Amino acid sequence: MDLLNQNYNTRPQKSKGARMVKMALVICILLVIVIVALMIYLQLNKTPQMILEVNGNKIQLQQDIIVSDANGSKYISLKDLADILGYKYNNGAYMEYEEDKTKCYIDNNYEIVGFSQDSSLIYKTTESSQIDYEYYKLTKNIIMYQDKLYIGIDDLGQALNVVCNASNANNIIIQTITYASNNHTEQLKTSNSSYKLTTDNNNLKAMAYGMLIASRDDLWGVLNQNYQEIIGNKYKTIQFDEYTMTYIVSNERNQYGIITTDGSIKIALKYDSIKIINHEPLLYEVSQDKKYGIMEEDGQMLTDIEYDRIGYPQELQNKINYTLIIPDLDGKTGKTVVVCKDGKYGLIYLTNGKTFLECDTLDKLYEVEELGELKYRVEIDKNVYTLEEYIEYAKRQTMVIN
Repeated sequence: MDLLNQNYNTRPQKSKGARMVKMALVICILLVIVIVALMIYLQLNKTPQMILEVNGNKIQLQQDIIVSDANGSKYISLKDLADILGYKYNNGAYMEYEEDKTKCYIDNNYEIVGFSQDSSLIYKTTESSQIDYEYYKLTKNIIMYQDKLYIGIDDLGQALNVVCNASNANNIIIQTITYASNNHTEQLKTSNSSYKLTTDNNNLKAMAYGMLIASRDDLWGVLNQNYQEIIGNKYKTIQFDEYTMTYIVSNERNQYGIITTDGSIKIALKYDSIKIINHEPLLYEVSQDKKYGIMEEDGQMLTDIEYDRIGYPQELQNKINYTLIIPDLDGKTGKTVVVCKDGKYGLIYLTNGKTFLECDTLDKLYEVEELGELKYRVEIDKNVYTLEEYIEYAKRQTMVIN
């Protein structure tokens, strides 16, 4: 047997340990490649962190302050935002004393704004207001999520009169009008502009719509956000009306009128005063030579300018509400408006301004609230009657005369 030759033909065996090291090295390289590829993928597909900046401060976003719907539209929690802004948040509707979490109102120390779940309609008023609420329509409904009400980010400017920039979907910038006003005031000083920004709370609301009401040489005008003139400084007074998106203005002869936000004349400057007395329908009280009349939204006069007063004034001590429009009480008369002439009160039709009750007998005609219901009263020589009773009496008298 050729043992020597057999040994020559035998191949040397590789060690088991060397094979294991090589396999481990290959596995490590593959793992590194997978990890690097995963890191690159995650980096490319990383969702940018949402940043909320309020009055120059970046806010640490807690869970569910901002949410998105199926279409990617972003909403923000009204309660959380109110807390951040320093506003007061309340459950329920304003002046309704119940804890209804499907409704809320926010008080910013000047204005009160009310919201309802699944509705795009909001209302605005003030604690001192004597007239009906202003209603506005948002682009999106208010939604409920985990027992909190949310508003669309795009609706914040109109709803809360804040300056909101959400052009970058992941960087939402919100400024209260007070904060924005201070910034604009400093920039106007820096640019050596002779314009001075308004300090009136109502006029500051125009900033939410990109307009700055400012004065120069004691006359008022309107600038855009770049301090370019939209309306030249030519008015003695100017009052922004958000509801109609117009300005009530007066000239140096103390004549009042209404202009649009681009300065076009809507109502000629010819009255001694103009003010809104009702929103639905929109009615203005106008005056000339200490007499008053009612003007409709399009500038047409509902009445002649012949009355001493439009409406009955509020009497807090007697729990009497400011009273203007009387509803249809018997299903036949239609809505009427309270007017006063020669110290006596009467009613005119809301539809055409014609007389319903002459201003010849009633010393008072007003609204009170009794057990949550509105009631209407009249007074004649300090005797109090219901308005319905007096209407029936007036009808009988008319029938007897005829």
